[in-house]
Amino acid sequence: MAGEDEIILLGSKSLAKDDGIQPGYATSTRGQSRHRLHMSKHCKNLTTLILTKNFHREEIPKNVSGFESLVVFALDNCALNGQIPVWLLSCRKLQVLDLSWNRLNGSIPPWIGQMESLFYLDFSNNTLTGEIPKSLTQLKSLVS
Repeated sequence: MAGEDEIILLGSKSLAKDDGIQPGYATSTRGQSRHRLHMSKHCKNLTTLILTKNFHREEIPKNVSGFESLVVFALDNCALNGQIPVWLLSCRKLQVLDLSWNRLNGSIPPWIGQMESLFYLDFSNNTLTGEIPKSLTQLKSLVS
């Protein structure tokens, strides 16, 4: 189906049926976050990647590529450690970014303000510190 949008949903077992099998969902095992993201990058037309409740308490991968077509990226409720990764800057088409309910630390990087298509951004329930970058206030499409 060349030219069509691709969507990957990786949910947790809590979303699965009693038999543990749910069509369209796969579960992650500990230590697999980097592998799963690197595997997904081969989907060149991938527009939506929802990884909610996966990779519990792992480190957020620092060097990932191949997600230039992403429009929606949700990596929420994973209890991920680390900082907001710079590779997100290559996702120029990103409109929705949800990194909430993790254990991300450090500050919100000013380059987030360069993501001109963003209209939804959620960093809530992390351990981020510092000021909100002024560049975020310049995003015209960001809904408050």
